[in-house]
Amino acid sequence: MASRASNDAPTDPHATLSGTRDSEHKTDPHAPAQSLEHIAAHDVKTEPGGLVALRDPIEDDPRYLAVIASVDVEVQALVTAEKKAHPEVKVGWAHSEWAHKKRLLKERHGLDWKTPLEMNPAGNP
Repeated sequence: MASRASNDAPTDPHATLSGTRDSEHKTDPHAPAQSLEHIAAHDVKTEPGGLVALRDPIEDDPRYLAVIASVDVEVQALVTAEKKAHPEVKVGWAHSEWAHKKRLLKERHGLDWKTPLEMNPAGNP
């Protein structure tokens, strides 16, 4: 059984606070967007140069902030160790970060976090 975030929150990150799944409201935070008009402002990240990238809504869900923050700390330690082991690699570490974060959130907390690449399949975030 997956552990729960603080406050004994439900383990389904896509359930609304009322306990229903987003799909019951005909919205899926991971469905490819047809347009950006229906995306909440907090689900969109503006990159340098004005590029717009979608991000997984669970990153801003108060039920999971502490869990994600703790996993992020662990991910940084893992990637730092990888960088020391492979100093010849200069770019591409974000993909390693995302892979570790996705795995740890799923294995330890039952969260199905979507990477920036999964949220933005048409191009690099």
